[in-house]
Amino acid sequence: MSSYEALPTIQVNSLISSLSTMHSDDMWDLVPHPGLVSIIEERLKLINYHERFFITGSKVHWSGILTAEPFDDLFANYDSEEDILNTIKDHNLKVSSAPDGIVVSFYYNSESPLATFFSQYGPGGYGGNIPHSIAGLINNIERYLQDDILENPEVYGTWNMEHGAQRLASPLKLRSIPVVQVALKHKEELFFDDMRIDSTQLAYEVFDKYLGMPDREHFVMLCLDSNNNPIHIETVAIGNLSGAIVTPREVLKSAILANAASIYVCHNHPSSNNQASPDDISVTARLRDACQLMGIRFIDHIILTRRSYTSMRALGHV
Repeated sequence: MSSYEALPTIQVNSLISSLSTMHSDDMWDLVPHPGLVSIIEERLKLINYHERFFITGSKVHWSGILTAEPFDDLFANYDSEEDILNTIKDHNLKVSSAPDGIVVSFYYNSESPLATFFSQYGPGGYGGNIPHSIAGLINNIERYLQDDILENPEVYGTWNMEHGAQRLASPLKLRSIPVVQVALKHKEELFFDDMRIDSTQLAYEVFDKYLGMPDREHFVMLCLDSNNNPIHIETVAIGNLSGAIVTPREVLKSAILANAASIYVCHNHPSSNNQASPDDISVTARLRDACQLMGIRFIDHIILTRRSYTSMRALGHV
């Protein structure tokens, strides 16, 4: 299972060390409790995947597996993607001690209810994405632990006030650099029948359902994974009756955070004129070039009106 061995791991002690100073204005150190392995195991049990939007990408992938014919028997007892993710959490996540601290990692467990699946369809995985989806899940569990350490530091350790006082008494005039974490924020759900968005027509139907008929111009992006499954949809900009100001930087920000393989973009014309303007053509060209630079496939730019749509790809601008 070499591909599973290459998956990222979570270094818990490094997390505590890097995050403890963010919690205290006095810069006191958080010293991990003894028995931290058991503490981490208990905290991981508290994860409710249904409420944690950050596993959206993995949920999409596992949803595809639930509906795939080759896996009917393997997943007959699973009603939702959360059931699969909880099984992975309970049977395939290992919390262990290492020379440099506590490590959380994925491992192949022959006793897991999913052992047959991982042995037959890993390490290459269904569509080649099994290790990729697990890696994304591990990265997002790390985000959960980061939040939990900041919100509940006393669960993980005790404050070393003496060391903090020594640092505060230092004659050095230190300037701090904020350490931040940038993440997508889940707002709501948009339900749609088709899992794969593999045509401009389907993308148009998603945009039409999402936007409705606003009275001003909206610029929207739909992010897809490598199997054309939707990751998320986002309103990038809202303008007035005649236009919305859009830059590649703002459009691609969440696409990069979501590890999107490809994107569709769309904007509506409240006037119901579906003709592409010079600005529409210019924005399309800049987004196309920016996506090429970032390794993201720019599939199409759709102009949406009340009764129809225009594809910039069909017009030769993509």
